[in-house]
Amino acid sequence: MKNLQKQKEEILIKLGEIDTQLEEGENIEAIKSQRWFFFKNKLRVSMDKSTGLLWANLNYFPYKSQNGYNLNGYNFTEAQNTVKEYYFDGIKGFRLPMSTEIEKIMGETFPFREIRPNLKEWHFDNKNRIDCIYWQEIQLIIPSSSRDNYRGFILPCSSILVDNTDYRIRAGNPSVLAVE
Repeated sequence: MKNLQKQKEEILIKLGEIDTQLEEGENIEAIKSQRWFFFKNKLRVSMDKSTGLLWANLNYFPYKSQNGYNLNGYNFTEAQNTVKEYYFDGIKGFRLPMSTEIEKIMGETFPFREIRPNLKEWHFDNKNRIDCIYWQEIQLIIPSSSRDNYRGFILPCSSILVDNTDYRIRAGNPSVLAVE
C-alpha cells in the first residue's frame, strides 16, 4: 500500500510539473500575440512590437496632472516644448510622430483609448505642416503659418530602436505597414 501511495505522490508531482509547463506555454503564446508592451523599469514609455516604435505612456504624460487631464490641448510650439522638456525615463529621441507612424497605431488594441473616450485629435509633425488626425481618418491639414492658432493633443514617439535598421513588420500582421 505504501508503494501505491508513493507512486500516487510521484504522479501528482509530475502532473503539477505538466500543468506548470502548460501554463507557461499559454503565457508564451499570449506574449507572442501581444502587440503593446510596458516596461517595469521604464514606466513612462510603451513599445509597439509591430512597428518597433516607443510611445509615451499617457498614464504619466502631462495630460494627466493634479487637476485631472489637460483637455485644452496644445498649440504646435507648446507641443514641441512639452515633448522636448518631458523626461522619458532616460530614453532619447522622442518627438511628434509623422502621419504614417500615427496611422499605424490606430485600432482597437491601442492601450490609451480609454484616457478620454472622446479624445480623438492627435498632432503629428509632417515637415512644414501640422496635421490633426482622428482615429479613423485624417480630417484637417493646417499650414505651418497658422499651426500655433490650432490646439490639439500630442502623442510623442521615438524610433530610436528602429532607426538605421531594416526592421519590418513580420508576416501575419497585415494591420500595420512596414516602418519606413
